Amino acid sequence: MTTDYLVYARARHRPGVLARMTGMFYRRALNIRSLSVGQEGGDGLVPILVRVAGEPAEIERLTLSIQNLVDVVHASFEPFPLTESPDTRYEWPESVPRRMS
Repeated sequence: MTTDYLVYARARHRPGVLARMTGMFYRRALNIRSLSVGQEGGDGLVPILVRVAGEPAEIERLTLSIQNLVDVVHASFEPFPLTESPDTRYEWPESVPRRMS
């Protein structure tokens, strides 16, 4: 069953990182429903949030592949909330570190 997921990543702020990451969605024929990239923190990392629909096993493989990119420090995913409104804001989950020490 296809479900929406949020994929979270923390990546180094370098050219081409987002292109390599989104290329993984293309190779798996997964449509990106929304994409958000935050501001660079003092640690040189940017938060990336992607909403995508897919099978749970495929999203898990995608997340592991993203985690293996050289410039990605952390990647994880979680199911997308079922209830939303136009005013819904997606917050960075507490389980995912904002800064790496």
